[in-house]
Amino acid sequence: MKTSVIKHATGNGTWERDGVLFYSYIVDFENGDQCLFNAKSPDAYTMGMTIDYELTGKTDRNQTPYARKVNKDFKGWTNEPYKKPVDDRQKSIEIQMSFKAATEFVISKKQEITNIEEVAKYIYDCIQDAKRSY
Repeated sequence: MKTSVIKHATGNGTWERDGVLFYSYIVDFENGDQCLFNAKSPDAYTMGMTIDYELTGKTDRNQTPYARKVNKDFKGWTNEPYKKPVDDRQKSIEIQMSFKAATEFVISKKQEITNIEEVAKYIYDCIQDAKRSY
């Protein structure tokens, strides 16, 4: 990996892949390197910008090496299992489902409508117990 300041960046045309427009650049660095870069934005490389980059091992027909930007902060992929973000959506769904089931139960048993909340709490508690047992 190399780090240098861009001395000059020249647009080198555009190309398209899978419906995405890419911009090609010839970038001259203060350390003397000249590399080809591709980007998705028309202003990705500007004079005075300091970037970390690595050579890809490929060259164009003029033997100018291709390079890609490197994100120093990227720590790599981990083998840890995916953890869903904690939010209240699942709890909200469980509460709504409990009230729906309680309403249907109370209506089918021809009970007082005031029993819905009590039955919903019972159903919700059963759901929580079932989740803990799995």
